[in-house]
Amino acid sequence: MSKAILAICLLFGCKGAPPPSPGEFKITSNSFFDNGTIPDSFSCKAGIKQKFPNLDFHNIPENTQSMAIIMDDPDAISVVGYIWTHWLVYNIPTNTKKIGPGANNKSPLPIGVLLGKTSSGDTVYEGPCPPSGQLHRYKFRLFALNKTLPLGQGATAKELRTAMQGAIIDSTIYTGVFKQ
Repeated sequence: MSKAILAICLLFGCKGAPPPSPGEFKITSNSFFDNGTIPDSFSCKAGIKQKFPNLDFHNIPENTQSMAIIMDDPDAISVVGYIWTHWLVYNIPTNTKKIGPGANNKSPLPIGVLLGKTSSGDTVYEGPCPPSGQLHRYKFRLFALNKTLPLGQGATAKELRTAMQGAIIDSTIYTGVFKQ
């Protein structure tokens, strides 16, 4: 981030992540608070009104044929024994510069986009929902791929990662935090 932008953010505050450096492949969100805290509306606290956050894609690498998002909770290992997958989105067209915000069934994703199975076996966005009193990190990983993945709707995280092997041009992570 440039010194001028940093100074402006320190004086007036900036919502979400700082803007990407020129040419840097990056995922950002203006749905979260300045410190990266995920608001309740994007978590299980919102119940059936929960929605997925706005995600902006910057500087998509040349030769990208599709993109994929894996949202997971690495801090769930201490609770369930493995990384909990909250959202899988793949075969995102390269002309897509952002997704969301939106509710799972009310805000359609771009044509051709497929959703994979979360750790609970569903194909919808599952917002943060750590045990009471625990602060967890939620990683939104964006992958630029050199092919459209040969997967149907409902692939697991393992199947998605296997299909992406050898196809990743670049990747980037945006991290949010949430505590109940």
